[in-house]
Amino acid sequence: MIDAENVDLQYLQCAEFEQGNRSPYVRPRNAFEQRLSANLRPGLLLKLELETAARVMAGAALSAGPGQAVAFELDLQSGWLEVIAVGSSMPPICADVAGNLVPALCWYQRNGFQSIYVAVQSPDLFWLPVLPASAGTLKRV
Repeated sequence: MIDAENVDLQYLQCAEFEQGNRSPYVRPRNAFEQRLSANLRPGLLLKLELETAARVMAGAALSAGPGQAVAFELDLQSGWLEVIAVGSSMPPICADVAGNLVPALCWYQRNGFQSIYVAVQSPDLFWLPVLPASAGTLKRV
């Protein structure tokens, strides 16, 4: 189960944050991203560009099925993405709409954050859980 009690909302509290559109997630763009999204497992580590990572995370939410959430740790400076957990979860009351995923990640990147936790759930929700430091460990090669 992915704990959704403590959620980071700094991006929404900043006047400079520009909200995205209210449309559903950007879907995986090609067959490679679709296969990658469908085969994510905890512990998998990938190096992806930020928007590609967002599409892969969104595809993972769709592949996980109803009531299932997928949690990631994303290193915003280097592009490493680690799958932390896949499990049943109720989204928090402050979960955001999918259209804000990329703008939120870009806001954290612009504001100097090194890494962030992201949880996604179908059909179109995401939230940024505040997890203990031991929850995910990015292993860089």
